[in-house]
Amino acid sequence: MFAGPRESDAPRPRKRALPFARPLLLALFLLVPSLLAVSACSADIDHRGHVMEESDLRPIQIGDTSRDEIFALLGSPNLLPVTGEESWYYIGAEVRRFAFYKPELLERQVAAFHFDDAGILTGIDFLSLEDGSTISFVEETTPSRGRDLGLLEEIFGNIGRFTPAGAVPEQ
Repeated sequence: MFAGPRESDAPRPRKRALPFARPLLLALFLLVPSLLAVSACSADIDHRGHVMEESDLRPIQIGDTSRDEIFALLGSPNLLPVTGEESWYYIGAEVRRFAFYKPELLERQVAAFHFDDAGILTGIDFLSLEDGSTISFVEETTPSRGRDLGLLEEIFGNIGRFTPAGAVPEQ
């Protein structure tokens, strides 16, 4: 027996979405990538080299601590002078990087440990960025041989310069 369609089988009227839902979704789709892009451009602070803590220096006593003990506490120095002077330099820096710009040096700490001929610590000097003239850092680069090619020369420089297969290039 067929009784006919039931009320539950009848198509329901479609509920209309909230009127503010579409603009809200659009705002979210625009806002979230924008926030991610802006946060990616925030400045990063990097600590490079030796970061000197007060607790690292507590066991060090002038006139009593040896070169080997300092090596065990602080590790290998960043700089050993070539002049025969008995000093070790531990260098640390704080640098701010922002996106693709050149890093900016915020702070530099240099701890210079001076030793006598027996390898016993005779003094410690602490230098900062303001004392930069005491230790001059050379930031020059060594030039390499060859030509400096521009972008177009690199891209199109080999057009017409080829050697057929099996041929020996001229010397």
